[in-house]
Amino acid sequence: MVSGMGDEPGWRDLIGRAPDELREMAWQRAIDLRLKPANGDRNVINMLRHEYSDYDAWNKSPLHSNDYHKVLDAIARDFPWLASACAAAQATREQRLPPWVQARRWAHSDAIDKQRRGREVAKGLAVGDRVIVKWRGQREAEIVEVRRSRVKARFTLKGQVRVIDRPADEVMPLTASGKGVNGHDR
Repeated sequence: MVSGMGDEPGWRDLIGRAPDELREMAWQRAIDLRLKPANGDRNVINMLRHEYSDYDAWNKSPLHSNDYHKVLDAIARDFPWLASACAAAQATREQRLPPWVQARRWAHSDAIDKQRRGREVAKGLAVGDRVIVKWRGQREAEIVEVRRSRVKARFTLKGQVRVIDRPADEVMPLTASGKGVNGHDR
């Protein structure tokens, strides 16, 4: 998680340094990089995160916030005088993200929730169960395959047999027989 190779000071070399010395280093870094300097502690956190950890190498996508929290936890552990600033940064992270990142995270979270619901529903279904599916309206169908979070259902429409694949949470069971294929207990 931490770096520090060669002649330049590394993370471990900074532990125990005076807070004012680190604030000055961070302020100079912000000026050198033409960044808009934040408050002194926030500058130090940013410097440690970007210059003295592997955060930028790990974090290729803004959807992955676990690394952000891991780095801030390490900063709070090794630089206790920054602990409250790290906690505040973690608490406000979501509000500081651009709207498009927030939207992608919400969509990702919704997709995971939908998959979990599908898995729970799929656990209660078996091949041969009668269900209602949505396909050009609602249709009564028979489950022909149950997967982790999806099912395949068969129904007849205008004399043609159709098999459709649906998320398990989108089917509504008509019968809960408790029996699987060939009438065997599930």
